[in-house]
Amino acid sequence: MGATLSKDWYFAEGSRTLGPLELDELIATLLKKKDGERTLVWRDGMTDWTLARDVAEIRFPPSPPPLPHSRARQPVATQGVANADTKKPSAQHWQTIGGIAVAVVSFGIARVVGSDFWIPFLLLALSFWLASKTPLEPSIRPVFAVALGHALWMAVGATILLALNSGKYLTQVYELLPDLIIMTAILGWLYFQQSKASLFGLIAYEIISLAINAYVFSTHPNPRFAMIVHIGIRLFIIGSSIYAINKLSDQRRSGEQAK
Repeated sequence: MGATLSKDWYFAEGSRTLGPLELDELIATLLKKKDGERTLVWRDGMTDWTLARDVAEIRFPPSPPPLPHSRARQPVATQGVANADTKKPSAQHWQTIGGIAVAVVSFGIARVVGSDFWIPFLLLALSFWLASKTPLEPSIRPVFAVALGHALWMAVGATILLALNSGKYLTQVYELLPDLIIMTAILGWLYFQQSKASLFGLIAYEIISLAINAYVFSTHPNPRFAMIVHIGIRLFIIGSSIYAINKLSDQRRSGEQAK
């Protein structure tokens, strides 16, 4: 009982460590998670983080064998719960829908405005694919992907201007360099910390940049379509950052309630 009542258990949630919990509290928390058996856990005395299913003290209820095809009917007592689970879309489901929506909208705009839009479209699509392969929290992946695509677009633009080897474009390159340096630093901060502080930093940077873009837009007699896209991307980053901050706050509250 002593090991059960002592609060010396921790578990991993994305890149964060939650705990300490009693063993009974840890098991109850893991049972609520869809991937509880694959969650990494640790306590004093263990050499390294270990999958919950491989820890002797943590016992999960056995899973029933799959039903035969001809008798694949759910028990009446659990049918409502199973139906609710099938109707609830997963985070991966929403990421897939979001990626398809971005691709369709971007393709439509590219068809209307011409080839100038293909570069940001391809870079955003590449960034969403890269973000899906990272260990980032699902709520952070969209904002990270769009911010990364935006930074890549600016980097490609600066490279093209330098390749033209014309002095009249050097001023534009110098204007892009601070933007690229700051964005690279914030993206690194967001990737490695996945914290609300890094998201607030990204919001502050985007608000300042948005104000500058809006001023240039208002003073330019014939603003280019690319300028409108820049403003739209910054607005999306701000909105998705606020959403990610709310999701991180919800996760923290859930972790505190589990203690």
